[in-house]
Amino acid sequence: MLKKITFTLFTTLFLICAAVAQNEVGNAALRKQLETCYEHLEENRYLDGVKQANLLLERAREKESEEYIAEAYYFLGLIDETSRDYQGAETKYLKALEITTQNKDTLFIIDLYNGLGSIAALKDGNYQKAENYYTEALSFAEQINSPFITTLTINLCWNFLDQQKTNQVKPYLSKLNNYLKSPPQDGEETLTQATSGYILGRYYLETNNFERAEIYFNKSIGYAKKIKNLEHLRDIYWQTTKLYEVQENYEKAHEQLKKYIAYNNLFLDNKAIQSLRAEKVKLQIGEYERALNNSEREHLLVSSLADSRRKLIVIYAVAFSVLLVFSVIIYRQNIAKKKLISGLAKNNRALKEAREAALQAAKIKTQFINSISHEIRTPLHGVIGITSLLLEDENTSNSNKKLLKSLKFSGNYLLGLISNVLLISKIDNNKVVVRPRETKIKGFLENVIQSVSFIGDKKGVDVKWKLEKGVPNLLKLDQVVLFEILVNLIENAIKFSQQKQEVRLEVSLQEKTSDKAKIRFKVIDQGPGIPEEKHQEIFTEFTQVSAEKKNLEGIGLGLSIVKNLVELLGSKINIDSEIGKGATFYFDLETPIVVQPDLSENKAEKVSRLAQKRILLIEDNEINKMVVSKFLSSQEVKLDIASEGNQGLALYHKNKYDLLLVDINIPGMNGFDITGEIRKTNQEIPIIAVTASELKEIQSLADTVGITDILIKPFNKETLIDLLQKYL
Repeated sequence: MLKKITFTLFTTLFLICAAVAQNEVGNAALRKQLETCYEHLEENRYLDGVKQANLLLERAREKESEEYIAEAYYFLGLIDETSRDYQGAETKYLKALEITTQNKDTLFIIDLYNGLGSIAALKDGNYQKAENYYTEALSFAEQINSPFITTLTINLCWNFLDQQKTNQVKPYLSKLNNYLKSPPQDGEETLTQATSGYILGRYYLETNNFERAEIYFNKSIGYAKKIKNLEHLRDIYWQTTKLYEVQENYEKAHEQLKKYIAYNNLFLDNKAIQSLRAEKVKLQIGEYERALNNSEREHLLVSSLADSRRKLIVIYAVAFSVLLVFSVIIYRQNIAKKKLISGLAKNNRALKEAREAALQAAKIKTQFINSISHEIRTPLHGVIGITSLLLEDENTSNSNKKLLKSLKFSGNYLLGLISNVLLISKIDNNKVVVRPRETKIKGFLENVIQSVSFIGDKKGVDVKWKLEKGVPNLLKLDQVVLFEILVNLIENAIKFSQQKQEVRLEVSLQEKTSDKAKIRFKVIDQGPGIPEEKHQEIFTEFTQVSAEKKNLEGIGLGLSIVKNLVELLGSKINIDSEIGKGATFYFDLETPIVVQPDLSENKAEKVSRLAQKRILLIEDNEINKMVVSKFLSSQEVKLDIASEGNQGLALYHKNKYDLLLVDINIPGMNGFDITGEIRKTNQEIPIIAVTASELKEIQSLADTVGITDILIKPFNKETLIDLLQKYL
């Protein structure tokens, strides 16, 4: 009995050992096949790699080895990623991840999450999805202290920068500096140093620490040149171009841009070769997969006919014929596809380069126009302000007043020209936003006429206006946009009118309900008229329709601006004109009616409200400080002046003020920062921003930080006084 039990135990142990040995032998064979796959990949024999991986997948399924099934899917996904079939790569990576997650193979999971993060960014620019994958991978890597931490940290930070999440890079700055100084010894040390320096440079550029950004970019350039990484060098020089451009060092910015263009061309040439290689690989794999599918279908067909030997020959002949025809069709389709892919790849490259060049040119143009506009508006404020003060001075002689009026006209004309050029740029870039606000229509029209009356007086043209009965007094309109439309229309009418002729602005009610009104704005002149065939042409930029163009002022922007702005308000500009009978421009606006009690008060009461009020002016420009002081000298205002942001904030905390006038671009703390600090403890005090920037550029940020109102330079005395009276 004992011998029988011993024999049985021995037999069982033998069978178990044999099974284990057989399993080890099977795993060794699968491992050898996997190594062969990666050998093909290193030698760029992608099709052979795909064939070997499919064979590995088939044998792994036969042996029920989930580990190597996952490895096969991962390798096939890697081939798809190499050939830029990102959808196929994602599908195979997810299959491998599902199996690996069940097996709890942490290292493999980390690798797959990193690959999926790259695919998410490359396939459709889904950086948030990529961030989720990288974060998950980094979490696993930190749990096991994986050497993959370095790569994942770099990928995650780069992804943050691409999403404009600059602040989320901050926690990793120490690690990135360590990678730059002492990278992990994994054979990719120089690449790690180059990418770490690039990310640090971008971070400090986007946080306005330009000195540190320059240091890190220079280090990154040195490492990238060691490994001849064209794409990396291209990206760095693009960032250094922006770095010097922000600092207004245009000479250095131009040098960096030239280097960027040179490396970009080299990169695009290299990328074109890689794209053609990838397309060739994709085509080869597609042909192989189609052939594999055809083979499987043929195998199924033969198997289904195996039980009918009588019809085998006929069916085989038919199948062979079909297969032959199908092969010919596929062959022709492949030839056509290769030609199509080659043509499309070439066209796509050309279109992409053209689009990038156009976008860059548009961006540089916009930045240039904005910078020039701001720099001209600031001294213009001084010119126009001082001219206005001298005109009001009783000691100024009549002959000098005539010269001063001409100077003021020239300043206002230049300001209008700058505003029109900037407005055209904004319209081209879809940056004009409609912001309706409560508007007293009568006062608004008076301001419009006041703005153009001097131009009319200079030319001897009588500018009149009429507000017909029935038009509601208080409407909700975008004053800035409507002002631009009406001023451009009236100035255009004056330009084409002769001495002693008349230009009229008429505003009438077309329709009215309980809460809305349709208002018609009409500008009528007695000029030479416009032929009907030219009615559309006059709305084109830089176009003037006149027999005497040489005698006209302006550059032909006014009516183009009018057309775009009227359409922005949801209306359409119309024209009635004949030769010799003048011209009438008109448009209709539907606007809400605002019901509000009359809060008007006489001027004496308003003036008395400014007396003894204490105002803090934070302004660094000496001329602007002088102009504001002169404007307020007759109002019995107590005016304190600070020339720097921190000084202004200190004065605010030291004294009690009724109102603050704050320049946006003040040194030290800017106007937004000052307002943000004050609003932490005081939500009531009126804070008026004074700026040469366009209103629509700063309106959103001004509302966010709590700025009460905005005063655009240059401004006149009446505008300043009216605004102060509004809040005091």
